[in-house]
Formats: sequence, structure tokens, C-alpha cells
Amino acid sequence: MPKKQFLLVIFSVVCFLAVGSAQARAEGFIDIYGGGAVTQDADANVSITFSSLGVVRREIDTKRADFRPALSETVSGTSLDIGVDLRAGIAWQFQKHLALFGEYRYTNFSADLENTDVLYGLAGSKDTIQTRLATNHFLIGISYRF
Repeated sequence: MPKKQFLLVIFSVVCFLAVGSAQARAEGFIDIYGGGAVTQDADANVSITFSSLGVVRREIDTKRADFRPALSETVSGTSLDIGVDLRAGIAWQFQKHLALFGEYRYTNFSADLENTDVLYGLAGSKDTIQTRLATNHFLIGISYRF
């Protein structure tokens, strides 16, 4: 979807919500919490394709690969991916303004990386890594509600 059409859709939705909504009031809150996260083991599918003048071509597929010797530098990037984020929790309000709470979160998304190194279209390599990450998050905390 082109950028102008996307912005028009967003603007239309915001206008619809602003006109069609009734006045509402919600309570404010401040949370202090901590917890841990456990990421499940994941397989990484690696594919490396080499070509030289379009004649020699070799592909390698492997799982649970060790990237440390060949990948000595930090790799970073940005992407927008669709994943799953499920949450469930409970709060016990033991005073008018204070509550204890616990929360469980489950996140699941795939991370696909691709690096292409081509020399004038005649020779080069293409490296791809595909993996799916699933993480369980556990949180506990205290909430001040006003």
C-alpha cells in the first residue's frame, strides 16, 4: 500500500474514533514491576550460496550453527514483522490505591536475515538465516492507582 493511501486510512480511522466516541474517564496508574524471561531453544536454518561467473554454485543447509568464527562483528538491523503476543494477569487491590499483580506474557516471532555480496553480478554469495523465537515472560509488581 503506498504511503499516501496508508496515511489517509490512518487519518480516517482517527477521525471516526474522535467523532464517534463518548466522553469517558479511566483511572490512572503507576506500576513498578520486575521479572524474568525464558526463551525456548530454537533451530536456525542457514543457507549459503556461492557463485563464480555463474558457473560454480554450492549451497549449504545446516541447523544449530555456530556463527562466532565467521561472524566476528556485531550485526544489527531493523525490521517490522508480525508475531504473537499473548498476555494474562491478575491483580489484588488490597487498599484503595494499592494493588499487587502478576502477569504472564508469551511472545512468538520469526527472525529472517539475508546478506548478499555480489561483484558486478558475476560472482558473490548470498547468506540467509531463518529462525523462530518463542519466549515466556513472568512479571510481578505493585501498582498505585489514582
